[in-house]
Amino acid sequence: MNAPVAGIKVVNQIGCVPYEVQYESISTDAAQYEWHFQAVHQAHPMNRIQK
Repeated sequence: MNAPVAGIKVVNQIGCVPYEVQYESISTDAAQYEWHFQAVHQAHPMNRIQK
């Protein structure tokens, strides 16, 4: 049995803000939904976690 592979890669960076990027899923089907959800929120500047 193969474990689900979860991952994304940045395919295009827009400007110099780290959150403004386009993502391409490189996940297996089992992990794809979770990564899509996370990528959308991480890529949106308004949802950035303040540290």
